[in-house]
Amino acid sequence: MKPFLLLSHRPEDIEAERELVDVARFGRVDVSDVEQRRLDRVELGHVDLSRYSGIFIGGGPYNVSDSSKDDLQLRVEADLFAVTRQAVEDDFPYLGLCYGMGVLAGVTGGVVGREFGEAPSSPWITLTEEGRADPMLADSPDRFGAFTGHKEAVSVLPEGAVVLATGERSPHQLVRFGDNVYAAQFHPEIDSASLVARLIAYRTMGYYPEEEFEETIAWAQGADVGTASNDIIAAFVRRHARD
Repeated sequence: MKPFLLLSHRPEDIEAERELVDVARFGRVDVSDVEQRRLDRVELGHVDLSRYSGIFIGGGPYNVSDSSKDDLQLRVEADLFAVTRQAVEDDFPYLGLCYGMGVLAGVTGGVVGREFGEAPSSPWITLTEEGRADPMLADSPDRFGAFTGHKEAVSVLPEGAVVLATGERSPHQLVRFGDNVYAAQFHPEIDSASLVARLIAYRTMGYYPEEEFEETIAWAQGADVGTASNDIIAAFVRRHARD
């Protein structure tokens, strides 16, 4: 099988490694089947898509809608916009995870804002009629729990985007562009343990009030959303894996 490409930009080594392990684990493949590139360390350059089965865009501390961006963030964003544009043009298998939703919207003409941000939570995700008809979601229940936590979200969809799932607060939780380009606002790549680790790592990043740290961690430790959201990673891998 050709590997899947995971583009990460988390500066924390432990969290970047955890992201790789989680994508492989929930994709039900070996870690060696996922090639991770750390964009916080090296420029991406041109990507030969023919070498890969598909692309994952990982999350992290950046936001497309940030009013101030340092040179590293600008470079990472430019790298991700370039490969996302390439995937859209070729209708190449692509799954954006949280930040990847903003990147996809930014490339395709959508508007990303702060109206539909969500504090760390576990809302119900509901498939739309289009979602129930999507081949990748054939085994997904009509309604399932998932973990969210994001400052920004797509406020105006790009032309041509299809909403596959909505949420209790954020209306665009899963979208498709073309036949093979997807992005999720929620986090299908984490479980409760990984959520706890991220909440600790990003304690000072404004995702939740620092004075609510203990309460937030206690909630995350006891949260159980089932595995339906994680199964989307496996469905994406199963549908697009190729030799």
